[in-house]
Amino acid sequence: MALLVALLVSWWLLSRGPPVDAAAVPSAAPSAAPAVVATTQATSSGDSAGAPATLAAPGPPPTADERARAAFQRAVRAGELRRQLGEGVPVEVVRLLASGKMREGTRILLQMGRDGDLNGYEALGRLLEACPGWAQDRDFERRADDRRAANERIVSTALGNGVPPAVATRMRWALDAGNAHYRSLWAEFCPGPGQGDYERLRAEVQARVPRPDSRPEEGQQILRRLADAGVLRAQLAVAISDLQRGDAAQRLQAVRSLLALSASSSDAKVELVRCIRRQCVADAGDAGDARSLLIGAARLGHFEALRVLASPAQGSGRREDLELAVGERYAWGQVYDALQADGCFGATRFGTWAHRQRESNTSALMAMSPADAKDAERRARELLAAELPAIRRRIACD
Repeated sequence: MALLVALLVSWWLLSRGPPVDAAAVPSAAPSAAPAVVATTQATSSGDSAGAPATLAAPGPPPTADERARAAFQRAVRAGELRRQLGEGVPVEVVRLLASGKMREGTRILLQMGRDGDLNGYEALGRLLEACPGWAQDRDFERRADDRRAANERIVSTALGNGVPPAVATRMRWALDAGNAHYRSLWAEFCPGPGQGDYERLRAEVQARVPRPDSRPEEGQQILRRLADAGVLRAQLAVAISDLQRGDAAQRLQAVRSLLALSASSSDAKVELVRCIRRQCVADAGDAGDARSLLIGAARLGHFEALRVLASPAQGSGRREDLELAVGERYAWGQVYDALQADGCFGATRFGTWAHRQRESNTSALMAMSPADAKDAERRARELLAAELPAIRRRIACD
């Protein structure tokens, strides 16, 4: 028995892998305090390299259902991470984190920040915000169990309201994926007393990317400093603030900033659409400009842009604002539904979409004339073949 226990302990020590050591990443900011990511004993769920292959017999290959569940849950985690981290983070980082490879993704964010791209620090700070304060509940296993119980109640309610069983199954997968995402964050960054500390890492992040102060004037000053330093979220926030509360000169400069950012930012494109709709500056643009910007944002995977194109009446504008043909709206609706059905926008948005699904034999095509229906089906096939795969790649939902 003693020999068996010794072998098991040796296997555990070999298979857990090294913790992330932020200090091992060469620093481009010598003035920052040396940082070490929490030295918890947990291992990233995606870290399996290094474990001896002979210690366990290979299990049976995953079933088709298990593969579908795993792919769906990666997509859900990627969707949640994109919302959490923003557009300033490379899609490959999102893929790593969504696959449970927290250490690899964290190293890239640290290196970005230390190389001068403060979007890396800003994103890492948002990951650290998942940790409770030291005076708060740190019983992560019980909190995970509480989440799981709440998830089951949500699924049961959905089934009772007529949501199809297949959609309800994916709803459970989505909720479980969110649960697993937070468990992995807690394991890496939020150890309990005596298991390490994330404070030094947070101190390094906040030294370069401080959180905006709760007082409006100080908060605006911090945001403007971060915007000048190239932090995308701050640049967008400053432009939006100036559009809403600035004078004519500030509004014009805000539009110019958004136009520059819109070359790569779908959020900037959507803000320009809002500007056009309310004519925030003279000659802001027309329906054609708004339509072009929204389609560009949709091709980058922007949730709101896709939702408005699919059914503008659900968005912030009216159908006539875009002058979009009924067949084009239907086609974009098929793209939107395909992405939603695969959880590409995260657990929360999937849940909202899933609650609206019902067994039905009706179709939007039935409300169209035969010619319009035929055109809509043709356009939908085109978008599903050409646009959908490209959008999936851009948002790590492939």
